[in-house]
Order: sequence, then structure tokens, then C-alpha cells
Amino acid sequence: MADLFVRAYSSALPCHVERAGALLAIVRDDLQASVILGHPLWLHSPAFLNETQAEAFDILRSDLRVSEVRFSDLYVLDRMHAQVFGLLHVSS
Repeated sequence: MADLFVRAYSSALPCHVERAGALLAIVRDDLQASVILGHPLWLHSPAFLNETQAEAFDILRSDLRVSEVRFSDLYVLDRMHAQVFGLLHVSS
């Protein structure tokens, strides 16, 4: 699903899929933003991350130097992909 999203939105927002620990993330090519894709029952708020989400967050922020790290899930990606696009769209 993440690869399909990247291909579908590539002309509007160049991005790629990155493995961040046990999770996948969609990362803008300019590293301005990313969306970690977790389980649909996991919270999306940075204040309530589980260990798997926290590890992915640390990898994207510290190792890859992504400016904005946000959270979503595979249900949203599958059914409301425009919401994921909105999470990746930030002012430069």
C-alpha cells in the first residue's frame, strides 16, 4: 500500500518508503516530513507512543534527520490516503 501511495502521489509530492525499525514510513524526498504507518488501534499522538512507534520515530528524526515525523496507520492509508498526503504536506 505504501508503494502504491508513493507512485500515485509522486508528481505532486516526491517521496519514498523507508523502513524505520519494525515499521514502514513514507518520507518526503526533501526530508521535510514523514508519516510512520502503524497498527490501526495504535494512537497517533506523540505523547502516547508504544515502543515500536518510539523506535521508528527516533530512527527518522535522529538517524535520517527528518524534520517532521507524524503518525498514521494502514487503515487510513488504504481508505483515506488523502489524509496521509495532508500529513506529508508542510510549508517549506
